[in-house]
Amino acid sequence: MSIKCEIEYIQLQDLTAGMALPCVLDVKLGVTRPRENHVQVATTSGTMKFRLCGMSARQAKTGAVVFRNKYWGRRVTDEAIKESFTLFLFDGNFVGFRYRAGEKVNKEVGKAFLESVRGIRAALSECKGIKFYSTSLLLVYDGATETTQEPVTKLIDFGHSVILDSKVVDNDALEGIDNFCKAFEKVIA
Repeated sequence: MSIKCEIEYIQLQDLTAGMALPCVLDVKLGVTRPRENHVQVATTSGTMKFRLCGMSARQAKTGAVVFRNKYWGRRVTDEAIKESFTLFLFDGNFVGFRYRAGEKVNKEVGKAFLESVRGIRAALSECKGIKFYSTSLLLVYDGATETTQEPVTKLIDFGHSVILDSKVVDNDALEGIDNFCKAFEKVIA
């Protein structure tokens, strides 16, 4: 006797598999849920429609690792976004877990991320009737000097998204992506 059991499930993917020095940036898009309005008012979620929620940056030259959590992300100001992106893409030596002014960033990785994020934006602009609360962009790349791994960009965390009666796009998420791209371009220019 054989029993057939069909179960639906979500399969998670390890985006850092095969990477020697994985670097990860979590960027929360749009606005927060109404009950979290205090976070939105006090952070870049309110001004730029995106907020940095965590980062792990690893550097091949020194072996230094920098971890930042969501509480750090809540303290990042509009003016500090560029410095934060630079730290994520930094291609030199950390000094006291800060980058040296004038050092370079990994522009090729940055360009790959921008291209992917713009593709995600194009897809979201077609998603009518969905509000993407607490949805994030996840950016992952290998900080190793010699790597064959391509940078990866994913849209994640749909648990708080809601279906709306109206057939409009989530302009807050789109504005967040637009502002992210503008700030990111300044780092790789």
